[in-house]
Amino acid sequence: MVKRIMIWGVGGLGLTVALLIAVAYLLLRASLPLTDGAYSVPGLTAPVTVYKDAQGVPTIKAADLDDLVRASGFIHSQSRFFQMDTLRRSGAGEMAALFGEVAVDFDRERRRWRGRALAEQALENLSAKERAMLGAYTEGVNAGLEALAARPPEYWLLRTRPEPWQEADSLLVNLAMYFYLTDQRAMRSLRMAQMADALPSEVLAFLLDPADPMDAPIVEEPYPALPPVPSVEALDTRQFEDVVTDPWRLFRGEEPLVGSNNWAVSAELGPDGRALLAGDMHLGLSLPNTWYRLRLELDGERQLNLSGVSLPGTPGIIAGSNGWVAWAFTNSYGEWSTRVRLERHEPDDDSPGHYRRPGGSAPIEEHEERIRVRGGEDRLVHYPWTEWGPVVSTAGDDEHVLVWNGALSGALNMDFLGLYQARDLEEASKAAAALGMPPQNILMVDSAGDIGWTIAGRIPRRGNWQQPGEPLPLSSEFQLKGGWLPAADYPRLLRPDHQRLWTANARVAGGEDLKKVGDGGYPIAARQRQIRDRLFEQESFDEADMLAIQLDDEARLLYEWVPLALEAVRAGESTVGRDRFHQAVARWHGHAWPESTGYPLLRDFRQAVHGRALGPLLHPVLKAHPDFDMRPILKRERAVRSLLEVQPPHLLPPEDDDWEALLVSAMDAVIDNHGLENSDTELVSWGERNRVEIQHPFGSMNPLLRRWLNLTPAALPGDSNLPRVQLGNFGASQRMVVSPGDEQSGIFHMPGGQSGHFLSPWYRMGHDDWKSGRSSPFLPGDPQYELQLRPK
Repeated sequence: MVKRIMIWGVGGLGLTVALLIAVAYLLLRASLPLTDGAYSVPGLTAPVTVYKDAQGVPTIKAADLDDLVRASGFIHSQSRFFQMDTLRRSGAGEMAALFGEVAVDFDRERRRWRGRALAEQALENLSAKERAMLGAYTEGVNAGLEALAARPPEYWLLRTRPEPWQEADSLLVNLAMYFYLTDQRAMRSLRMAQMADALPSEVLAFLLDPADPMDAPIVEEPYPALPPVPSVEALDTRQFEDVVTDPWRLFRGEEPLVGSNNWAVSAELGPDGRALLAGDMHLGLSLPNTWYRLRLELDGERQLNLSGVSLPGTPGIIAGSNGWVAWAFTNSYGEWSTRVRLERHEPDDDSPGHYRRPGGSAPIEEHEERIRVRGGEDRLVHYPWTEWGPVVSTAGDDEHVLVWNGALSGALNMDFLGLYQARDLEEASKAAAALGMPPQNILMVDSAGDIGWTIAGRIPRRGNWQQPGEPLPLSSEFQLKGGWLPAADYPRLLRPDHQRLWTANARVAGGEDLKKVGDGGYPIAARQRQIRDRLFEQESFDEADMLAIQLDDEARLLYEWVPLALEAVRAGESTVGRDRFHQAVARWHGHAWPESTGYPLLRDFRQAVHGRALGPLLHPVLKAHPDFDMRPILKRERAVRSLLEVQPPHLLPPEDDDWEALLVSAMDAVIDNHGLENSDTELVSWGERNRVEIQHPFGSMNPLLRRWLNLTPAALPGDSNLPRVQLGNFGASQRMVVSPGDEQSGIFHMPGGQSGHFLSPWYRMGHDDWKSGRSSPFLPGDPQYELQLRPK
C-alpha cells in the first residue's frame, strides 16, 4: 500500500511538472506575433495589409502615410518590443528600473545627459508632420503590444510587465545611437590634453600627426610631411624605468571600432547601365539583431516603395532603397565632442557656484535625477551643468565641461521623409543634411546611374574647439558658435570622374570639407584603402562582384610586417619557440582564415612592436596620468614605421640595445604569450581565437537558456582591418548590394533572424546565409502569410 502511494505521489509530481512545463510553453507561445487573419488597430483610417514571406520579412501596404507608419509600429512591437524597450532605456539611462542594481552605474553615467529631458524638448520642437508620424508610430507600437496574448518572454524572466510606448521614446532610441556611435565623454579630447600636459612639443607633434600611410580619401589631398622623429634633446627614453610596452595597456590592442563599409560604382561601371551600392554596418552582434528587415509600400499620390533595414523603436528605413535612390551609411568619426576646462568664479555678492565664460560669469545649474531601481532603493543623483553641457571631475583637480553634438538643441528629429521621397542625388543629399541622427557618411546611388557622397546628420558650427597638440580651451575663452551648418555648405562629392566612391570610417574628405567634419579620431585606413584598391582592379561590376569585396578576408595590412617578423627570427638565436614562430609566419597565406596559425602570430607581432616602439614615448604621460591609454588616438602606424626606418637609439626601451633587438623582444613577447617554447603546446588558429558567439542578452544565465536563446558558435574568416570585418562578436550587422529600380537583383545578409522571440521559426532563419556568404535576395520573397489591419 505504501509503495503504491509512493508511486502515485511520484507519478503525480511528474504529471504536475509536465503540466507546468506545458502551461509555461503555451504562455510563451502566446506572445508570438500575429501572422494571419485580421486585427483592429485604433487610429487607422483605412485597411492595411501586412504580407510576410518564408523568412518572416514583412511587406506593409497602405493608402495613407500615417497608416503606413502606424502599421510599422505595430509590426515592430509584435516582434521586437523588448529590444525597443532596452534601446529607449539606454538612451534615457533608465535600465535599472528594468534590470535592478546591476544597471545602476550605467544609468548614473547616462543620466548625466538628461536624455529624457532632451527627448521631450526635441519632441516639442518637431514639425507638425513629424509629430503626426511619431504619434501614429506610437499608437501602432502600443496596439501591437496589446495584441500579444501574453507579454514577451523576457518580462516573465524579469517578473515585470512592459510599459507603454511614448512619443519621446523614439527620440530616445535615436539618442541611444548617438551614445553608441559618437564619443559623448570626449575621451579623445581628454587624452590629447593629457599628452599636451606631459610631452615636449616635438614628441607631441610626432604622435598626434594625423597622416596615415594607408590614407585613401575619395578626393586625393595628402597631409603635410610627417614631423621629424623627436630629437635626443626633446626626449631620451633610455633613462626611464618601468616603461610600459604592453599593447593592451597602452591602446587596448586592436579592439574593433564601431564602423561600417560602403562603396558605389556608377552606371559606367555597373551592369546594364545601372549604378550599384554596397553597404555593411559593423556593430556588436547579439540576438535579436539590431536591424529589422522591412518593405513599406504607399499607394496614391504620395507613392513610396521603401525596402531595407529598419531600427525597431523608430519609424521608417535606416538603409535601403526607395526605387529612385539607394543609400548606405558608415560612421563618420568627425569631431562631434570636445572638453572645456572649467574656471570656477565666486562673484562679489558671495553667491556660490559660478563659472567664468566669455564676457563675465554664469551660475552653474544643478539637475537632480532620480534613478529607479527594480527591487532596490531609488538613487538621487545631482549633475552640475553649464550652458555648454555637464561638468565632470578628472583624476586630478580639474573640472571639465563636456560638449557633445548629441545634446545640442536640434540634434534629434524625425525629419526622414525627404530622403524617402528623394528622386535623385541632389534631393537625397539635401534631405540627408536635415536628418537628426549621429553624423554619418552617406553614399547615394540613383536610378539615373549617378553616385554621390555627403554627411547625413546635423553638423554643428564649431567655435574654438580643442585642436590636436593644444591644451583644452578655458571656459572664459570658449566659443560655441551654435546652430547648424546649412545644407548648402555641407561637404559633398557628386558624380566623381573616376566613377567610384568608398568610405570605411577613415578620412574621406580634405581641405575645407575636412575642417567642417573635423577629426574625431579616424582609425587607420587599411580597410578603406583595400576597398578602394579592389574597386580600381576592375572596370565592370555586378552584384556578385560587390558581395565578393564585402567577403574579402585578405589581410593586406600585415604584408609589410612579414619581413620584419622574419628579420626578428634571423636576428635571434634559434629556440623551439622561435623556430615554430618562423614556420607559422613563413607559411601564412595572406588571409585571415580560421585555420591559419600564422595570422594570429603575425597580428600579435605587429601589436607588440607598436607597444615597444611607442611605450617609451608615452612614458611621461603614463607617469603624470596613470589612467591614460592611447586608444582614442588611433593613428599609430605611420609613427611606428618612421621609428623603424630612422631607428633613433635615444627612443628605444631601456632593455633593447638597438631596433633589431626591439623586434626580437616583440617576437619573444608573442612567443611567451602563445606558449610556443613548449613543443607540446599546439599553435592556436585564428578560428579558435576569433569565435563568433552571438547571444541573446539572457543567453548566459544558464545552460538551458543558452541552448534555446543563442546561436551555435562558429569560427569565421575576417578581422577589423580588412573588408570582411569579423572580430569576435563584432562584425557586419547586415550586408546589402542594391541598384535602385532593380532591387530584385539585390543581395542581403543579416545575422540572426527577423523575430526576437526564441520560439519563432524566424528567430534564426537567414543566419546561415550571413555566416557562409551565400547570396540571398534583397527583397522579401513571395507572401506566405497575410494579416489585415483594420480601423477600429
